Amino acid sequence: MNGAPRTLLLSLATMAAYLLAALPNVLQPRGAGDFVWLSSGVAIAAIVLGGHRLAPALFVAAFAAEWLRGPMLPAAALAVAATAEALAAAWLIGRVPGFRANLERPRDVLAVLLIGALACALGAALATGFGQPPGFAAALAAWLHAWSSHTQGALFVAPFLFTWLSGRSERLGEREMLAAGLLLGAAAAMGLLGFSGMLGTTASQYLMWYALFPLLVSSATWLRPRETATVNLAVLGVAMWVVPAGSLATFSPVGPLLLQGFLAVAAVTTLVLSATTSEYRRSERELADSEQRFRSLTSLSADWFWEQDATGRFTFVSPRFFERFNIEPREFLGRSRQDIERLGPAAGGRDEYLAVFEGREPYRDLLLQRVDADGRTRYISSSGEPVFGPGRKFRGFRGVGRDITAAVEAQEALRASEARFAKIFHASPNPISISDYDSGRFLDVNEAWLAMMRYARDEVIGRTAAELGMWADPAD
Repeated sequence: MNGAPRTLLLSLATMAAYLLAALPNVLQPRGAGDFVWLSSGVAIAAIVLGGHRLAPALFVAAFAAEWLRGPMLPAAALAVAATAEALAAAWLIGRVPGFRANLERPRDVLAVLLIGALACALGAALATGFGQPPGFAAALAAWLHAWSSHTQGALFVAPFLFTWLSGRSERLGEREMLAAGLLLGAAAAMGLLGFSGMLGTTASQYLMWYALFPLLVSSATWLRPRETATVNLAVLGVAMWVVPAGSLATFSPVGPLLLQGFLAVAAVTTLVLSATTSEYRRSERELADSEQRFRSLTSLSADWFWEQDATGRFTFVSPRFFERFNIEPREFLGRSRQDIERLGPAAGGRDEYLAVFEGREPYRDLLLQRVDADGRTRYISSSGEPVFGPGRKFRGFRGVGRDITAAVEAQEALRASEARFAKIFHASPNPISISDYDSGRFLDVNEAWLAMMRYARDEVIGRTAAELGMWADPAD
C-alpha cells in the first residue's frame, strides 16, 4: 500500500492511538491520574516513525481530546502546543547521526529520552502560555505540572512504541519470555502495593518503591530494550490506575512530583542499562561470527595462520597445518617455537628470529625447518607482525605460514644439477664455450677452449669473437 491510502490509514491509526492514550485523562480531567499524559509519547513516536505528514492527524486527535475536557478555543490552542511538541521532538531526533529506533544502543536511548523531555518542556510552555494562568507562581506551577506529566509519556510510551514498531529487535526465547512474564507480574504486584496505599503508611509505600527499583534494574541487565520498555509501561499503568484510589492523598503535597521523579529515574536507568547490555551482547555475537568466519577461511587456505602470546607461546594454529604435517595440536598449542622439537629457524636464522621477536618488529619470509618423524626435512616460510593492545601493550605475534618444501627441494636439485654440469663442463677435454644468444658475448668457456685458443679467461668473458679478432666482422 502506497501513497494516499497508506497515509490515511496511518493517520487514522495515529488518531485512534492518541485518543486511546488520552482516555484516562479525559475521563478524569482533574483526578490524580492526570499526573501522566500518555498521548505525548504517542505523538512523538508517530511523527518520528511516520513522518511529518501525520501532524494534521495529531492535531485533530489532540483537539478532540482537549475539547472533551473544556471549551473549543483553549482546546485548539492546546492541540497546537501538543503538535508543536511532537514536531520539535521529531526534528531534533532526526538530527541525531545514525539514530536507530530499536533503542538497542545507549546513545539512541539517551537521545529519545533527553530530546523528549526537552520537547515536552517546549510544549508545556506553549500550553501554559495559551492558558494564561494568573501570576508568575501559578504559571510556573502550571508549567511544571504540564511538563512533568507530558515527560512521563515521552519516557514510557515513546520507547515502547519505538522498540515494538521498529521491527529490528531480536525476540526472546521461550524461557526468556516466561521469565519476562513472571517479572512483569512481580513488578505489577509490587507496584500495586507501592502505589495503592495498601501498606497504610507513607514510609511503607516509599519502602516498596525502593524495593521495586532494584527489581527493575536487575531485569534490565538481561531483558532487551523492547521487553524493558514493556515492563516500564506496565509499572506506569499500575501507578496511573491505583494512585487515584487514595495513595497520593496520604503523601505530602509533593507526593505526585516524587512519584513522577521515581518513575522517570527508573525509566531512564533501566532503558540505558538494557541498551548497554544489548549492545555488549551484539558485539560479542559479531565478534564470535567474525572469528568463526576467520576460522572457516583459514581452514580453506593452503597457507595456515597462527597466533602467539606475549611470551611466544602458540595460542592458535590453523587446522590446515596439523593436517598437512600429520601432527597433534598439543605439540604446538601452549608452547613456543624454542620448546617444539624438530622445529626451528634454518641454519643461521635463529639469531635473526630472536632479534625480531624481542624487538617486536614485523618480519617476512623467515625460513624455518622441521624434521618429520621419518627424517624428512620440511621447510616453512613464516611471516608475522606484532599485536598491541590498549596503551601499546604488547600482546604477541600473529602471522601466516606456508610449506615451501617443494620449492626448496627444487632449488637444491637445481643447484646440484648446476654443480654437476659445471664439473663436467670444466673437466671435458673438448673445447666448449657458452655465449649469449642475442649479443654473442662469451658467458663461460672451459679450460680446453682456453688452451686451444690461447686466451686468458678474463680476456674472453663478456666479449664477442669479433672483438677478440677471431674472425672478421661481416660489416667490415
